[in-house]
Amino acid sequence: MPFITVGLSNTLIQLIAEIILTLLFFLVPIIFWIYFSRRMMIGNRNIRKERAKIYIPNVKWDDVYDLKDVKNRLEEIVKIVQEGRTYGVILFGPPGTGKTTLAKALANKLGWAYFELRPSKILSKWYGESEFLLDTFFDQVEANTPAVVFIDELDSLAMSRQDDLHEVTHRLVNIMLMRLQDLHDKNLRVLVIGATNVPQEIDEAFLRPGRFDEIIYVPLPDEKSREEIWKGYIKRDGIDYALLAKRSERFSPADIKNIVDKVLSRNVNPTTEDFLSEIDKYKPSIQLSTIIKFENIARKYERSKLIIKTYGVPNVTWDDLGDLEEVKKIIKESIELPILNKQFAEKLGVSPVKGILLYGPPGTGKTSIAKALANDLKFNFIEISGEEVSSAGPLEAPKIIAEKFYTALDNSPAIIFIDEIDMIAKNRMANEWRNALTELLRQMDGLREMHNVIVVGATNRPWDLDPAILRAGRFDKIIYVPPPNKEGREKVLEVLSKGLIISKEVIEKVAEMTEYYTPADLKLVIEEIKRNLLKEASVTGNVRLEVKLEDFIEVLKRVKPSLDSQTLALYSKFGFERK
Repeated sequence: MPFITVGLSNTLIQLIAEIILTLLFFLVPIIFWIYFSRRMMIGNRNIRKERAKIYIPNVKWDDVYDLKDVKNRLEEIVKIVQEGRTYGVILFGPPGTGKTTLAKALANKLGWAYFELRPSKILSKWYGESEFLLDTFFDQVEANTPAVVFIDELDSLAMSRQDDLHEVTHRLVNIMLMRLQDLHDKNLRVLVIGATNVPQEIDEAFLRPGRFDEIIYVPLPDEKSREEIWKGYIKRDGIDYALLAKRSERFSPADIKNIVDKVLSRNVNPTTEDFLSEIDKYKPSIQLSTIIKFENIARKYERSKLIIKTYGVPNVTWDDLGDLEEVKKIIKESIELPILNKQFAEKLGVSPVKGILLYGPPGTGKTSIAKALANDLKFNFIEISGEEVSSAGPLEAPKIIAEKFYTALDNSPAIIFIDEIDMIAKNRMANEWRNALTELLRQMDGLREMHNVIVVGATNRPWDLDPAILRAGRFDKIIYVPPPNKEGREKVLEVLSKGLIISKEVIEKVAEMTEYYTPADLKLVIEEIKRNLLKEASVTGNVRLEVKLEDFIEVLKRVKPSLDSQTLALYSKFGFERK
């Protein structure tokens, strides 16, 4: 009897377990279905509530104090949208330049509904919810046209599919592509503005008309724009806005607003000195290397060929060089003459040279010659430095060289300036950078049929260059840039001493005393004299602008020439062997 009882108990337990498992098998999916349905119903209820309320930002169009060119272009685009079509624009540039503010201000100006899409608003840990939220967002937009749609951090939702993407991210990219195309196909009055700091990470499928029709670079404000920004934020009389603009180079609008807020929070009636004091303590939020990086990206992604002034490259002209008359003559006749007289040159079959190599001792003005040529012709100036290539390493160097040449072709007319070309173009018998040299030769050969792209190379060691790069058809002109002779040194001193009073007799005497001095050496001499005058003024209370021979003699005791006869003999030997 006990045996039967135990047997019945085991059977009963087994039966109960099977019933529980069966119930769980059916109940668990039902519970999940109810949970997600409830979430989606809540989402739909929220959507219905939001549809009834159209949001228009309170940022005024006139509150964007700079970016006149960008504002003008956006106003032109709005006219296209008002005619009954969707238009997509990508705004890219350094952080803090006002991309978000532009989108809000434009919606306010037009009185259109404003929708802002941020990755943080739609990315969810729940399966399928991110896709649902993104679809829902675009449903809202379609129901409330005309509208301005601002997609912040576009690169997070439009990543390149060439990379290994998470499954959810891949689906979001596909939904974005489809919904943007739908807006265009339906001819809805929608202006889509995407903002990014890294356009190079966006999938190429977005970078075409029908998705994003235009890409606009939003740069840091120049001095004139900074003056308008200071005026707009401070809104007070008695402030030297021009001085604030001059002293706040490399400051973004966000930086300037931050400084103004700090000063006004401490002082109700601030002076110019209060702002200058804060500027001196403030470090710009954007590094110089970042600015240069964005300028290079701008040349690559801007669809219109714009002459972008390279940050930190001064407006050097031929007159600023002082001497080098023979070098100027050769360059003007071989490059500028055919370009500036194109109609006559074509009839005669004369083409500008595609490449010139400048060689000579350090400090003789090779880089300045390239900049003066670019400025005189109004060409884009694209620089490949030995340092930039070396930091990339031998494996990545060919890619950097190719990208610079492609950028030049996309933004022609352009000058590609290769500084320290001997670093990547050494003789291939002893050159770990031979792949970089091969790519450089390939790109230079590819320019033969291209117009308005000129390669200018500069080197202090021409004897180290591979013979292949020196042949005709690559560098058509190989020009020696010598140190200035006596007459040349007089001209250099006259250019460098602008603002000072120096008699002609003193300049002639100093030119005699400075044999083997390069223009860079003479510049250092003048700078040392100015420092001595500053020390003198701090003691006497008066600034003396007249410079005497004794002032030069004192400085020349400390500043010695960087050249000698043996160094110059090396360049003479190279020139003789080239003949």
